[in-house]
Amino acid sequence: MADMNDAAIALNRFGLGARHDEAVPADPRAWLRDQLDAYEPAPAAFEGARNAAALGGEYAEAMARVRDIEAAERMAARKKMRREAQAVYRAEIAMRVRAALEAPAPFVERLVHFWSNHFTISAQKPQVTLMAGAFEREAIRPNVLGRFEDMLVAAVRHPAMLHYLDQVRSIGPNSRIAGRAAGRGRQRGINENLAREIMELHTLGVRSGYGQADVAEFALALTGASVGGGARGGAAGGYVFRPGMHEPGTRSILGRVYDQRGQRQARTVLADLAVADATAMHVATKLARHFIADDPPPAVVTRLAEAFRRSRAI
Repeated sequence: MADMNDAAIALNRFGLGARHDEAVPADPRAWLRDQLDAYEPAPAAFEGARNAAALGGEYAEAMARVRDIEAAERMAARKKMRREAQAVYRAEIAMRVRAALEAPAPFVERLVHFWSNHFTISAQKPQVTLMAGAFEREAIRPNVLGRFEDMLVAAVRHPAMLHYLDQVRSIGPNSRIAGRAAGRGRQRGINENLAREIMELHTLGVRSGYGQADVAEFALALTGASVGGGARGGAAGGYVFRPGMHEPGTRSILGRVYDQRGQRQARTVLADLAVADATAMHVATKLARHFIADDPPPAVVTRLAEAFRRSRAI
């Protein structure tokens, strides 16, 4: 029988704890490896959960109705919307707890939690409150055992992330929409929140060599990434690229020139950031801290970073 210390480490450090109805794994390493095939991206616990596009579309429609009612009634209507969003959020939490309790692959569920924290969002804004659960189900769970680049793109383009970091408000200063706004005496410009978060938290990490100029250029490349719905068109509540908001021209980021048009420009930048050496070290360090120690052995971090570079799948 396996050493109980090894089993305890497998169950608690790499899993979600021991279950009363399961035996202690005789071979902890094999038990962990086998879970890679047992993982369920869409378990029964989430049956009936609505997707982000539907939730976002409903929110946009509700906001349009609120704008049309008398000012005295708007506050009560908005409070009602917040309560409804919080009810969806609590239901999502209950489903997530059930999924964890019933999971046939607790090790992979632990990875889901890790990556959700890595691509963290705040549920303070009502749109994000509604879509926080959908974000994990749609951007993280399907990609948790796949390529990092795919998860990065799914997270960055998810409407919850786009609302959370105000990307929907980011408009290229020389774009068509900015030009029309200027003609009406309105100033429209970029928002750097998403670009900065991607570089600082999602990929390269702090003090990894990028500067403010890189963030500003990346923010320009990201313009046009938005959410559909309402008078602006697009798939209601889901990701949409708006060419009229995109800053035209070539971008220079981290010494590389990006001359692609439209959304291909930011997509190419994301592909490069996903496989950068700094990203490999940043992600490897976070994984080692999560599963091993706050100050993990450098050799372990190096080994994880090398695996990241080889597979592009951590």
